[in-house]
Amino acid sequence: AYIISDISNPGLFSLTPQVNSTGTLSYTPASDAGGTSTFKVAVQDDGGGTTDVSLPQTFTVTVNDAPEVLSVDRADPSPTNAAQVDFTVRFSESVQGVDAADFQCVATGGPTGAVVSDVSNSSGDMIVVTVDTGTGDGQIRLDVLDDGSIVSNAGGVALGGTGTAGSGNGAFSSGQAY
Repeated sequence: AYIISDISNPGLFSLTPQVNSTGTLSYTPASDAGGTSTFKVAVQDDGGGTTDVSLPQTFTVTVNDAPEVLSVDRADPSPTNAAQVDFTVRFSESVQGVDAADFQCVATGGPTGAVVSDVSNSSGDMIVVTVDTGTGDGQIRLDVLDDGSIVSNAGGVALGGTGTAGSGNGAFSSGQAY
């Protein structure tokens, strides 16, 4: 049997660390949790005679929270007839791997040909995305797609989190429109 004790930061887990009969350590991080926890594991011999317990070994687990899209906001006045508009995309933490393929223009009411023409930078917690508005009148919204390329700078954890479309999916489609 395995004995786990002295778990620091137990709020980091929805299922605290456990060791099964084959010696495999498992745990489940709590939703939106991030941080470090230490705990001790000892082995207990349940055979006959006196109970023997090993000296405990200390383990450290670091859980990196998944970055999330917080908002996609207009950066220019609206309404507009401009050939280009900017959107500001805010993330819960600094990310990397952002490019034009991570975004989709969604047009309603008539505009055609709206496309992402520039992404201000590929990393950070705030990215400015420029959209060529195309032709016609109506609304244009910028959605964030989750193709797996956007990851946190701390730990390389993929985009995801609550408020996004699907379990662990970082897609975001509730931003402002022009």
